Amino acid sequence: LKHRGPDHSHISKINSNLVFGHNRLKIIDLSDRANQPFSYKKISLIFNGVIYNYLELKNEINKNIYDFKTTSDTEVILASYLKWGDACFKKFTGMFSIVLWDGNKKKLLCARDKLGIKPLYYSFKNKNLLLSSEITPIHKLVKPSMNEEVLSNYLNFSLYENKSQTFFNSIKQIEPGYIYKFDVNNKFSKN
Repeated sequence: LKHRGPDHSHISKINSNLVFGHNRLKIIDLSDRANQPFSYKKISLIFNGVIYNYLELKNEINKNIYDFKTTSDTEVILASYLKWGDACFKKFTGMFSIVLWDGNKKKLLCARDKLGIKPLYYSFKNKNLLLSSEITPIHKLVKPSMNEEVLSNYLNFSLYENKSQTFFNSIKQIEPGYIYKFDVNNKFSKN
């Protein structure tokens, strides 16, 4: 995914079972302090998109809760999660896909904007959860078969969005406007 962000690439081992990788295109905060994966204490996140109301949210967050080090919307996501928990995702106005690890609760949260502008795909291989903002990297790892129902809907009705389904049987997408919560055994719920 190097083409997605030429300004910075980094892979971080978050814990013994979790690795985050990110390619950054610098837009809001051009400093290296805003590079991702972004971590504070036991919270780590990677994020694709833009939060349009990040300055307003930043002003709502008390300095006793979080002391900002950057001017990035990424850091506002993390601080918002510290202040409001899962409810923070309802406060975001923008286009985004977010993957956030809460090491305190041992939960991985994946969220997308309400319109689904920024994609987020997932699959499982050998009990491992794979996530990506594009299908191609997952496709190379899982070698899925064609989802004939989605293909038929596309060819007959020009529909290419099918809730969580994609053109491939074993590759799904996080649904727009949803938060998926994965536990350490990759069981998940969605809200």
